[in-house]
Amino acid sequence: MNVFPDPAEIVVDGGPIPAAADIAPDGGDGGAAAAVGGHLALNNVRDGTIEFHGGQGNEAALPERVETGAGYTLHMYGGGFHRVSADWRFPRCGVQDLWRQWWIGDTVRLVPPLRSLGHGDVKHLDNVPLADDEMHGRTGGYGARRRLSKKTLCDMLFLMNWMTERVEAAGHSENNTTISAVDRMFLSIAHLFADGARDSQKRWTSIVHTPTRNVLQISKARATTTTSSLEAHASKNDHENPDRRAFLAGGFLAAASPLMFSRPALAESSTVDYKAVAKDIMDLVQTNPDWGPTLVRLAWHSSGTYDKETNTGGSGGGTIRFKEELSHGGNAGLAETAVKWMEPIHAKYEKDGLSYADLYTLAGVASIKAMGGPTIGWSSGRRDQLEDSVTPDGRLPAADSGPPLADKSDAAHLRNIFYRMGFNDQEIVILSGAHALGRCHTTASGYDGPWTPTPTTFNNAYFTLLTSLNWVPKDWSGPPQYVDAPTGRLMMLPTDYVLLDDKSFLKWVKVYAKDGQKFDKDFAKTFQKLEELGTSGLTPTEWV
Repeated sequence: MNVFPDPAEIVVDGGPIPAAADIAPDGGDGGAAAAVGGHLALNNVRDGTIEFHGGQGNEAALPERVETGAGYTLHMYGGGFHRVSADWRFPRCGVQDLWRQWWIGDTVRLVPPLRSLGHGDVKHLDNVPLADDEMHGRTGGYGARRRLSKKTLCDMLFLMNWMTERVEAAGHSENNTTISAVDRMFLSIAHLFADGARDSQKRWTSIVHTPTRNVLQISKARATTTTSSLEAHASKNDHENPDRRAFLAGGFLAAASPLMFSRPALAESSTVDYKAVAKDIMDLVQTNPDWGPTLVRLAWHSSGTYDKETNTGGSGGGTIRFKEELSHGGNAGLAETAVKWMEPIHAKYEKDGLSYADLYTLAGVASIKAMGGPTIGWSSGRRDQLEDSVTPDGRLPAADSGPPLADKSDAAHLRNIFYRMGFNDQEIVILSGAHALGRCHTTASGYDGPWTPTPTTFNNAYFTLLTSLNWVPKDWSGPPQYVDAPTGRLMMLPTDYVLLDDKSFLKWVKVYAKDGQKFDKDFAKTFQKLEELGTSGLTPTEWV
């Protein structure tokens, strides 16, 4: 994997570097010259740092960051370009999450696979005062910090190298580095840690210093020897040693760990045909109409865990696929239905880079379209996260809160849940309108019945029926709910009925009961907002 860009592949402000004299050698460390508001020389390509030196008075012309044709970002600071931003720190995470970042990186935070980093990329940490718990909990002056940043980088190399060797020895290597493949590789060796699954969630810096460290010694000795020889090799000038270019092209860590070359790199960009994915979902809904509302519920509940105060939850990590989140009360029944139904589609497109997070949210908008609803804007680029990103139970709206049947406490509950995500009263009513779809099942929520007589058709019937029918408490042994007085076949939950009792909510209920087109338009905008809560770096994507 070539972690250093061809100068011709570097993009500044949306376009390639303009070449005053094309790309020409500058006589330095084998770099190249180009013009950006004057002479800029790409040189000093060593230790993972790419430096740009401008002509006199051209410092202001230097970009803060550039995109490369290789699909990653270079950040400008300290007189050079680095693969990580100036505020990047070594991951403070479990070894399982580090394993994923080692192979895949983090596109949301513009971090490439960590195996591509060299010391030049982390030199900024030499000048950062260390917190007591940062990088092995050590503190000290510049010299100590510099040694510590190098040592932490090497510790990461040793641990990842050892794990890779174990995966190879067990015959569990994969032919690609999709998220699922990387996770499968990890799970094949999780039992080798001192405390198995618990260790996999400990900070990786502590794992390096556990009894597992004894097993690492042989790998470390080999890596140390290799690293020493490479550092000596790198000290020679390119003209004296032409092989140095090969070393640089592979990256410091990749060269220090030859096993890394046996694993193919993650695809530089997704090749998913999202229109094909959406068509498969819509075909599924058209064949099984009753599945549509459940897929909308999957997308809704995958997104509705967002908390704007802590910036946690939301659809970005696809964590609703995990048993821990599926066990939350509001998600009852989804494991055996929607999540299961999506597995064949995910398997079909996984090799192209389809994430569960993108699949679940696309399932929501595609299902709404298949059921006669509006075309909702959708963006791709969500990256699946590990199970430790699952948020606590209780973030989804409940059917009832406080005393039985509708009460002021139900209105307060709705506002508490939706305000936490960043919605207002109008948007609460809009999203409640999704109850035009589907029905409640006693085997899942305990409640029973559809909200409308057309539960597989998207329309504004929820609002027209809520305002036009007489709703009475249902006489039964189940949880308190309402039914329509004329037939007793339709139902409303306490948190539905409270929309009639609250003046602010009722105003919007009446608006959407009278104007179905406005509801379609406003719902499309609000549902897109819901699915993008807590995400970043997404790409608007045509899906239909």
